[in-house]
Amino acid sequence: MSHPVSTLLAEDLLLLTAHPIRATVHRPTGLALPRALAGAVVHDLLTLGAARLHGGLLLLTAGSATAPRPLHDLSTRLATEQPVDRTIDALAAPRARLGQHLLQSLADGGAVIRRDRRLFGVVPVPSYEVTAPDTVPTLRARVATALRGPLDDARATVLARLVCAGDLYSRVGVDAATTGAVAATAGGVAAAGN
Repeated sequence: MSHPVSTLLAEDLLLLTAHPIRATVHRPTGLALPRALAGAVVHDLLTLGAARLHGGLLLLTAGSATAPRPLHDLSTRLATEQPVDRTIDALAAPRARLGQHLLQSLADGGAVIRRDRRLFGVVPVPSYEVTAPDTVPTLRARVATALRGPLDDARATVLARLVCAGDLYSRVGVDAATTGAVAATAGGVAAAGN
């Protein structure tokens, strides 16, 4: 099974939003996707030891200085100790430029390539193409499987939780049959990986 080039959960979540035919990824818009990406960043910070939880507070640790670039850059925008929900709000806010940080990280890691096009022949607009487009359907299939029920794939299970929490089914290209199955198995997905 091929896996995306990325190493961060937040990057994988953003890759899930790639256009199914053109394999392009855009800066996240709306409310749900930036919040889900912010939740993924919090998970990444915790997983890499750059933060820890104490009650309902997220505490940045000395490890945040050595975290991968997008996490380090994003963590500098956070208070060293704040409630998790405020952390997510801060990361999802437009001024945090979460999407730009993640897209740059994906480009630096070789998962996407930046192409500049001109809107109306004048305004430069960046576009990001997935360099290995076959990895996105593979990742989507793993997440769709996790959405159907418990799966021995912790990463896909966490991604499935983020998709559920943000109601991102259509945004990440999960088919209607899977979406219907989610309602029937939501408890199984929530219980998996605990």
